[in-house]
Amino acid sequence: MSPNDIISATQVLAATKCLDRNMPFALYARPGEVQCTFQASGRCDSRSVNDFCSGASDDFAVSMFDNPAHCVVIPAGLTAKDILAGDFRGCEADLLPAVQSTDYTTYSSSVGALIAEMKADHSKTVVSRIIKCVGVDPVLAAQRYFKLFRDTFRYLYFTPQTGIWLGATPESLCSYNRSCNLITTMSLAGTRPAESEGEWDIKNVDEHRFVTDFICSVLKGNCSKVEVGTPFSLRYGAIEHLCERIEAHGVTDLSAIIAELSPTPAVCGTPRDVAMRRIRRVEHHERYCYGGWVGVVGDNVVDCYVNLRCALAGKGDGDTYIYNVYAGGGVTGQSDAADEWREADAKASALLSCIGQKSGCHSTISPDNDRLTSTRR
Repeated sequence: MSPNDIISATQVLAATKCLDRNMPFALYARPGEVQCTFQASGRCDSRSVNDFCSGASDDFAVSMFDNPAHCVVIPAGLTAKDILAGDFRGCEADLLPAVQSTDYTTYSSSVGALIAEMKADHSKTVVSRIIKCVGVDPVLAAQRYFKLFRDTFRYLYFTPQTGIWLGATPESLCSYNRSCNLITTMSLAGTRPAESEGEWDIKNVDEHRFVTDFICSVLKGNCSKVEVGTPFSLRYGAIEHLCERIEAHGVTDLSAIIAELSPTPAVCGTPRDVAMRRIRRVEHHERYCYGGWVGVVGDNVVDCYVNLRCALAGKGDGDTYIYNVYAGGGVTGQSDAADEWREADAKASALLSCIGQKSGCHSTISPDNDRLTSTRR
């Protein structure tokens, strides 16, 4: 294994075989890790978040955006060598990518109406879009993507219930240390070009404050002490986010915290029930795992991350794959629909480049006249 290879040759072969044969598997690396973990299983369990938190070490779990109290678990039953030596086969995926990208005209009209609503009630709604493209196989895309973002939680997984997902998320939902009964998490919201000078603008500051206040309210209801750190800018490729580290001591109910935190205002909005209704009204695609959580149980820790900077993949013609790359932004009364569209483009650009689509295209806005254009890569 080369020092630059985050995914070993054996793991590449095993993951490829799992995709070819529809075997449930997970390939992942925690932030800072330079080598991936691979695990596969002949079965996937549907569990409550409480059962996952108290489950076996190395269980890998993923939840849907609209059902955070339950998850699909891939137990650590089979190694990469087991997969390569055996004749394993699974079931085809229930979820497949949509065949069209989000339409700009529809998006702009919907977001414009939301902005008018939120000027009146000072709320926030995160509106997502999908970019449909054709690209390389997910294992090759993962090799490229994982190298770019070593400080994120990187993952490629497949289950029949979820389909194939690839992502590299910078956002921790929560990390729980059993030995000291401590939760660490972050408030991550607000987006601007990397290395921007000057103070963050009011739109991004307000968007970030929504998230911080929400997280603290959940933690205070399930912990004895909550501490919020100093805000700083956290870079992710060509963009940066406003971030605060948060710690909570004296945890009384970890599963309740996970279920209540997800989806956070950073991927949904606030008030959450109002934002969820608006999302169902204006988005013309299913989020599935996007905006949910993905997690791993360790020997003494439970790590959960917000499922962001990700794509749903499905087999296309020949050796190609169809992808739906998900991206979104927090819409408030200070937003501009064209700016929100561009922000989503910026968030998706790194993953799109790693997918390396040749015959696909994604939509963006001409910076000159805000017309919808088609960009081929």
